Amino acid sequence: MNHLCKYSFSFLFLALISSSSAVFAQSTGDPRTPERKIPDVQLSDGQIVNLLKTVDTGEIKIAKAVETRTQNKDVKAFAERMIQDHQKSLTNNEKLAKKIHVPFEPSEQSVALQESVKRDLSSLASAKDPGELDRVYAESQYKAHETALNLLDNSMVTSAKNPELKKELTQVHEVVQKHSDQAEELKKKLASDAKVKK
Repeated sequence: MNHLCKYSFSFLFLALISSSSAVFAQSTGDPRTPERKIPDVQLSDGQIVNLLKTVDTGEIKIAKAVETRTQNKDVKAFAERMIQDHQKSLTNNEKLAKKIHVPFEPSEQSVALQESVKRDLSSLASAKDPGELDRVYAESQYKAHETALNLLDNSMVTSAKNPELKKELTQVHEVVQKHSDQAEELKKKLASDAKVKK
């Protein structure tokens, strides 16, 4: 069993996808594969802003857990960047929700995501050593952000009704793409460093 399956990380929107069991029942592959097509999920504006809030809160918690344990300066820098960016996103999202008078509405997906974050934090705590923690975190962050881009494109942007929320989602998309690129670079660097040490 590989490390990713062992720890079953589901950062960001992965819990949103896992809540739809029918999606995974149709495939025998890893459900976190970035290339997987995510079917449309219709969400209200209130559910969208609540999902964004839940995602930001979860990412901050996860990044803080990694930041305190990692001994790798690149992983630490990435985790710190996640904390900074998601804190900014959290503040912007709360301001926007108040401005456009959209209440935060819980959904099946947001509840699933909250439970997923709890499992992820538990898995992080049980990582055998900082090196394993780094590898799992980097790989999972890349796949999670790729999945998030897919979900943004196929559900959140298409579901949003408020023009300002749609604009905000476009900006979120840009940040998520940047995070995905950074996570991929980190993943490759960790793999390269591991080969050098052998």
